[in-house]
Amino acid sequence: MVDIKTEQINGQPSTSPVRGFFGQAAEVTGDVIELAELQVRLAKADAENAVRIAVFPIAVIGTSGVVLLASLPVLLFSIAGLVARTSGMSVEFAQLLVSAIATVLAISSAAIAGRYLKSAMQAFGRSAEELKHNLNWLKTIFRSSKT
Repeated sequence: MVDIKTEQINGQPSTSPVRGFFGQAAEVTGDVIELAELQVRLAKADAENAVRIAVFPIAVIGTSGVVLLASLPVLLFSIAGLVARTSGMSVEFAQLLVSAIATVLAISSAAIAGRYLKSAMQAFGRSAEELKHNLNWLKTIFRSSKT
């Protein structure tokens, strides 16, 4: 905590309390700058951690998308042809049914991967909590200097 006090010059109290105030204000400013620097370092560490955690889910989503796009037309037409031949339904209805099932599977896979990606962003909770503590500390300093 910073309390406003008069400085001593040559063992005698200074005649100006303003000098002590400016010295302490400079000290608090230095603490605030150091605190901001630490906050930026923490945010950087959290960002690096989030990227490290998110690499795998992003790679899975990207790879899944490429494989799906490359093989989906051939696969779906083949399955639809098989369904039409074995069930006796029209080819068009079989194609519609197969594509609907494939769409549901793709959306489900993306939703699951999205949950993992969302959990990677929770790494910033540490930075937010630390920022909250630091701001409370600063408020306490400035409130105590008023009294």
